[in-house]
Amino acid sequence: MDEGGTRTLLLEAAGTVFAECGFDRATGRAICDRASVNPAAINYHFGGMEELYLAVLIEAHQRLVTEETLSEVAAAAFPPTDKLRIVISYFVRAAFGAGDNAWAFRVLGREIIMPTPMFEALRVREIMPKIGHVRQIVAQLMELPEDHPAVTRSFVSTMAPCMMMLIADHEIFGNLFPRIAGGAGDGLDPLIDHLLRFALAGLEVAKRAAM
Repeated sequence: MDEGGTRTLLLEAAGTVFAECGFDRATGRAICDRASVNPAAINYHFGGMEELYLAVLIEAHQRLVTEETLSEVAAAAFPPTDKLRIVISYFVRAAFGAGDNAWAFRVLGREIIMPTPMFEALRVREIMPKIGHVRQIVAQLMELPEDHPAVTRSFVSTMAPCMMMLIADHEIFGNLFPRIAGGAGDGLDPLIDHLLRFALAGLEVAKRAAM
């Protein structure tokens, strides 16, 4: 197997193990056994467990949405309302269509609730650039500068429901809120449209209050 293939196997295996055990209880042996690779592979490909965990966090965040994608949406020429709907749809479709990415959201959920020393690197490399692009869209909707305090508060209010759906345990969330995405065959558009309407109404009120 080539080096890229081994690295990919390790990322997938590590993501699953970290999701199940957390960073503090995961072992290199468990990860290498899951990936069916030599125990020395972690040091060879990543330099150690902390570096592997950071790579898993970055991979998980990029599976949600890449910084490049959000940058393109924020800079696009179409109306900011459409931009916000696209952003919300990324989060909703990720949350309800996790599939093979289920470990990614569990790892991110763990990291948000119980941050490790690697969180700062994740914040700088992935979280803050993405926040900047979405805050730009919120600022466009509110017709306020991006650094306005009302824009920051409104960004949090707008994205909080999306983040909750991502980090919540899907089985528990589904039991607590059955049919939140609509009935069978409805798809996710009703939920996406609801979140958009709710956000736009709040942004309009916050905009008036900030003027």
